[in-house]
Amino acid sequence: MAEKLNLIYQGRNLVNGIITGKEAEDSLFDTLKDDSLDSAEEYPEVVTQELIDGLAAQLFESSNAKKGDKVILVGVKGNIRILESIANLCIENDVDFELDIEDKQNTANMLKGLDDEGIGKLADAKNSLYKDHTTKIEVRSSYTPDDDVKENWTKYSNAVSESAGKFGKDNHHYVITLIPTPEDAKADGMPYDEYMKLFFEACDQPWKEIKIAQAKLKKLFDEGKEVHIEDDRGTNLDFSIEEMTFANSVTLKNVPGSEIFSSPVLESVQGTLVADGKFHFRGFDIENIRLEFTDGKITEAIADKGQEGLNTILDTDDGARFIGEFAMGTNPHLRRQFVNVYRLKK
Repeated sequence: MAEKLNLIYQGRNLVNGIITGKEAEDSLFDTLKDDSLDSAEEYPEVVTQELIDGLAAQLFESSNAKKGDKVILVGVKGNIRILESIANLCIENDVDFELDIEDKQNTANMLKGLDDEGIGKLADAKNSLYKDHTTKIEVRSSYTPDDDVKENWTKYSNAVSESAGKFGKDNHHYVITLIPTPEDAKADGMPYDEYMKLFFEACDQPWKEIKIAQAKLKKLFDEGKEVHIEDDRGTNLDFSIEEMTFANSVTLKNVPGSEIFSSPVLESVQGTLVADGKFHFRGFDIENIRLEFTDGKITEAIADKGQEGLNTILDTDDGARFIGEFAMGTNPHLRRQFVNVYRLKK
């Protein structure tokens, strides 16, 4: 299996290089020609094959993939061990699958200095891979492109939204996980091996029992009318959930889960929300946030670090200063705040 996956990976690298018209660049061509999945960095030893296979099995189960479905396995080179395990499950269950594995740095190298026509051709090639598939299983990791390619990366990301955007709509299903990187561990102030062990163990939870417990919590909130949140850091928040219905979310879309969530009545939110810790969103690093709400809208926003970025996010559009979701995370293995490491646009 490993050899077959590697041939697909290498072949697609070379095809993409030709599509962009940059295959004549000796340094890029040599990189693409010599690259293989065999050079992927190994996970720390604490991430056992049992944990890898367990996560793969959970992702496959959550995808609801069955014979006759057309599944696309999406991920980055560094997560090949998980993707290979999922591929084996597809074969065992007679599920047809396509493979889309990329090295983000290779993609960045191809995009660097590329004109709009070349970006469009590269995006068209990726979109064509997804055309006939109804299910996506994605094993990603965060990645931040260098400044000299960010503009082209954004153009490319927007262009491939055609393929990414259809999943989760109509009869197109997806399930996704985001494997931590050493940079993510550093951002959260943890050794990488401990961070990875924590993540994989958070994916390996008694989901059936959690779903039953969350059903009881969901019933309580479905029947509720008002929510009051208060803590010793300064949070004092009130809002209405009257006639709102909560979702019992475990691992159907995201691994690890889990949570119950809904929306507050839009203009009912009043008071103060204090969120201490580090946050990363749309390229902005922000620390220790204080938000003041009046009639549902954030009327004042203060951050100890990243004030400009916070303002930019809240000024994205007319709705960005209103709360769209209220959720309660319930994963029993995650008991601390983590940086939002979802740094890569699709």
